[in-house]
Amino acid sequence: MTREDKPRLSREMFILRFGLVRWGLPVGLIVALFMSFTSPRPLTWTIPASLIIFGIAGIIYGAALWSKSEKAYQEVFPPEAEGGPEE
Repeated sequence: MTREDKPRLSREMFILRFGLVRWGLPVGLIVALFMSFTSPRPLTWTIPASLIIFGIAGIIYGAALWSKSEKAYQEVFPPEAEGGPEE
């Protein structure tokens, strides 16, 4: 099976999976835990704020990653021309 034959994620699923779940939420949690040791703010305030801020940043990151990946994919597998094959 070639890469072209594999099913592709929709734009929304890609952004959620790679931007939010794999980058935004883990980074937000790590930053919140780090801030709990270095800041006098309570952890109950730091975790939600950090997850919201880095969640939004993760969505932006995922959208940028999608655009870059889609552009590279289109270079490797250009869309076929409109109409049928020429004979």
